[in-house]
Amino acid sequence: MALEELTIATYRALTDLKFEGMGRACLIVGGNNSGKSSILEAAGLVLRPFDPGQWVSTATNRDSTGHLVSNLWSIFPQTSILRLEDEAQISKPLKLRAVIDGADRDLSATASAFLAWDVDGEPEPELSISAKVMEPGATPHEHMMAFDARGRASSNVGVRPHRVYTVTPATHRSTRLLVAQLSLAVDHGKKALALDLLQVFDPLVEDVDVSYAYGRDGIRVTHKVRGIVDLSSFGDGMRRSAAIALALTNAEGGVVLIDEIEGGIHFRAIRDVTTRILSAAALARVQIIATTHSLEAIDAVLEAVDAAGIDDMVGYHVRRDDTRHHVRRYDRKKLTTLRDGGMDLR
Repeated sequence: MALEELTIATYRALTDLKFEGMGRACLIVGGNNSGKSSILEAAGLVLRPFDPGQWVSTATNRDSTGHLVSNLWSIFPQTSILRLEDEAQISKPLKLRAVIDGADRDLSATASAFLAWDVDGEPEPELSISAKVMEPGATPHEHMMAFDARGRASSNVGVRPHRVYTVTPATHRSTRLLVAQLSLAVDHGKKALALDLLQVFDPLVEDVDVSYAYGRDGIRVTHKVRGIVDLSSFGDGMRRSAAIALALTNAEGGVVLIDEIEGGIHFRAIRDVTTRILSAAALARVQIIATTHSLEAIDAVLEAVDAAGIDDMVGYHVRRDDTRHHVRRYDRKKLTTLRDGGMDLR
């Protein structure tokens, strides 16, 4: 199992949160604005600290149309809005700690934002991230990544990156991303899982493929009644299911981070879908870390772990008061007892 423990010392608005005894399936429960998405982001960064693509996706998952530099800047703790007209700005340090495959890893990073000028003399904000990773018995690794509105730096091979895929509430709406992930699954001969999950919603689906037509890539579904149609013509539940399935197949041996596991899925289908997700994760040796604020999703996960043969499922309740965030861990037995007693854990 990849991530065994996660400590968030400082990240966005989070401070001093510790997630101990993480399992093969972890469910993070909390209300709106309790920091659930930030916890998933922190997990992704500590698993791939020198991968600029991970930083970019973390910055853009919440706002795909915003300015990359501003989005990256907002990752760092207690940062105010960028005002670069007079001088560069230095962020406060981001600090994360984890136990990964039995080994400790500490990540600290700061950002420096400044104005540069393009060939037309127009000001353009840029940002550099200085990241440092410390692991037992190894020389500290440092890496500098520079970003502007369009570009990203190269990754550094000094620290092992773990396989991480993130599914947000908006992932299934990006055809470009789904095409890239389906192509990768096809290349590795693992398309069957995506098809299996699609058939939970519509048993008349026979196949799914990447297609190029009229200058654009798309995903085509072969349907017994409708014929060959675009995936986008189906509802949110089927597209969301496809996004999770593709993340699982491509993350074999790694981690899948699912923000709002119930998103886009009708409550009557959540148990079937969750069972298939966890069963597939067990077969692919994938650790699932998911968030929810749905009681139906909590109950569905508790039922699904039995069918999936997962015995190390844990839950974490996250809440926020006026001064800070708090987290409480529940093992599967305790979580089941609380839900059987009718407790609302959201």
